[in-house]
Amino acid sequence: MKTSHMLAELKYFTRRLLGLDYADDMPLAPDHRRGLRLLYYNAAFALFSDAAVTHYTNLFLVALKATNAQIGLLNSLAQALTAIAPLPAALLAERSRAYRLHIVLPNFIARLGFILLAALPFFQIGQAAIGMAIVIFALRAFLTSWSTAPWTAFVGRLVPLELRARYFAARNFIGGIATIAGTLLAGQVIAALGFPLGYQAIFILSLLVGVLATWTFWRIPSAEATPPAPPVASTASASRRAQVGAMLSPRTTFGRYLISACALAFAVNIGGPFIQVYQVRELGFSAGVIGVLASLELVSNITAQRVYGAVVIRKFGDLRVMQALRFLTALVPLAWIFARDPLAAAPVVMMAGVIWSGHELANFNNMLRFTPED
Repeated sequence: MKTSHMLAELKYFTRRLLGLDYADDMPLAPDHRRGLRLLYYNAAFALFSDAAVTHYTNLFLVALKATNAQIGLLNSLAQALTAIAPLPAALLAERSRAYRLHIVLPNFIARLGFILLAALPFFQIGQAAIGMAIVIFALRAFLTSWSTAPWTAFVGRLVPLELRARYFAARNFIGGIATIAGTLLAGQVIAALGFPLGYQAIFILSLLVGVLATWTFWRIPSAEATPPAPPVASTASASRRAQVGAMLSPRTTFGRYLISACALAFAVNIGGPFIQVYQVRELGFSAGVIGVLASLELVSNITAQRVYGAVVIRKFGDLRVMQALRFLTALVPLAWIFARDPLAAAPVVMMAGVIWSGHELANFNNMLRFTPED
């Protein structure tokens, strides 16, 4: 009897710690609960897979002897393709209403790219390997971004409005733990095995865990919406143009939100892609040190995010939190001026984690709120 009580207490504590009690007080259908649970676990697999590669993409290019210009080219291409992909994806997903297919298929193909990346060092092709790596990483960015708009629509219907702050804080928490694990493990593997074997090992590991992420998302119960009735041919084009024009107008909340998001993205991508290059080439940090620093940032991120989701956003609202933290994001690149060694870099990455965790949580909730249903 005492043992069963202790197990019950442990289960309760674990659920609270991992945020799995996000819907305990809500009446949801069994399939709905199962879908939320699978989406929660999907975050762990997907973010582990991504973290093991994303934090070391530029380091892989550095190991291939890529120049700063080539690294900048990759990030420019990735950003451009990331911006372009959601537009056709949104139109096709909206027309077919097969949102889940437009999420699962491109992500699965993108993860197969890890096989090509792992095979690259086997070919003695010099500078051509850098070009091929840039193309593969850029295409992965395109395919991953393709799923963004369908994912937002799919998840917006799956997660009830009154549950979003708690649910996404919990999902981001487990995803953060997985990201820390993936980042730390990959950094130590690269440091231990070196180039190219260390990178090849993390590419294969990311592929295997990524397949699990694809499988869990595909199993989410989904009643796909039926396609809407097609508009009258003579007025369809004019109606669509007027609709898009009205959405993008700076006079609307959504239009102003887009302008602000574009300005932030422009600012972040001026220096962001070169922080790791700066750490390696100017500060002399190893892959292991960079992995530890990235993990410290993630620890502060997930810790702060629980506070934002449970307290700060509930008290001040998504919009106020996002507005305040958007100004503070400028402090992160500025602080790197004063970081000359790993010990001095630790407070910088932890500050970044605290600022960006709250901003991203509030920003995502605002995106769901501001985006017009049509």
